[in-house]
Amino acid sequence: MKSNHPNILFLLPDQHRFDWLGCFSGPVNTPNIDMLAGEGMAFNQAYTPSPMCGPARACLASGRSYRNCGVKSNEFNYPLSIPTYYQTLREKGYFTAGVGKFDLHKDISPSNLHWGSDGSRSLNEWGFSAGIDCEGKIDGVNSFKFHGKPMGPYLSYLQQQGVLETHLSEHENRQAHSNAYTTALPDHAYCDNWVAERGLDLLDRAPTDRPWHMVVNFVGPHAPMDITETMRSKCNNMVIPQPHNPFMPAKENTGRARRNYAAMIENIDRLTGRFVEKVKNRGEYDNTVIVYASDHGDMLGDHGKWGKGTWRDPA
Repeated sequence: MKSNHPNILFLLPDQHRFDWLGCFSGPVNTPNIDMLAGEGMAFNQAYTPSPMCGPARACLASGRSYRNCGVKSNEFNYPLSIPTYYQTLREKGYFTAGVGKFDLHKDISPSNLHWGSDGSRSLNEWGFSAGIDCEGKIDGVNSFKFHGKPMGPYLSYLQQQGVLETHLSEHENRQAHSNAYTTALPDHAYCDNWVAERGLDLLDRAPTDRPWHMVVNFVGPHAPMDITETMRSKCNNMVIPQPHNPFMPAKENTGRARRNYAAMIENIDRLTGRFVEKVKNRGEYDNTVIVYASDHGDMLGDHGKWGKGTWRDPA
């Protein structure tokens, strides 16, 4: 018989700043996330322990402050000597699963940038019963340049689909917050869509006789600002405000980058709706805690800055 402990669905996009949500009066349409906020609780005074991916996710995994999490910047792996809350849940009987870009091994040496063809490297040590850790876009390309072959499940999938060279050439020529043209990848090969499909399959396999915890690490809306043609077509008429106190003269490129950022968020909202629907179809909605959060934000041109790593609120 299943215990009364709640299931936990943790949706964790990368670099989604707090005020780009409909429920926080942002310029994006996010009905599914807004529904979760309306039916639950929205935290409008929560701050990340670090405006950098690796340290923020290490703090989350360990439950420790930045000072004590063991990861000072994006160049360090998560110390396996520090317990994770995933391990604690697994020890207490939870089925712990995860999918996407965990960002817990951040050794920037290309020789160490590998995830296993099935994405299983380090998952068991971190405390997961099942899952797929993927390389995302940037790390995957950097790893391929060194090894000459895919070193993770996402690029392996692109190779199987015959679109790996398209992906590699695009990212060779695309800069993080500029070159905001659409990707030639088909929708099914777009990274967040790929992550969602693997996550939904994993949720299908979650047991029904004990509680489960699942974390979905979306790769977006982190730069590069690439979106599919389908995503672009849905945001053609979107009104995106100019950056606050900008110092960048190229307003057209700035506007395109911010529009693409919004399109990535709206796509993640759509995928969020699919996960909520899956939980409902399993008959577990009333006993599932659903968390939507991010590791940090993005300056998006505000104060003339892009990305993160700054003390300002948008990051």
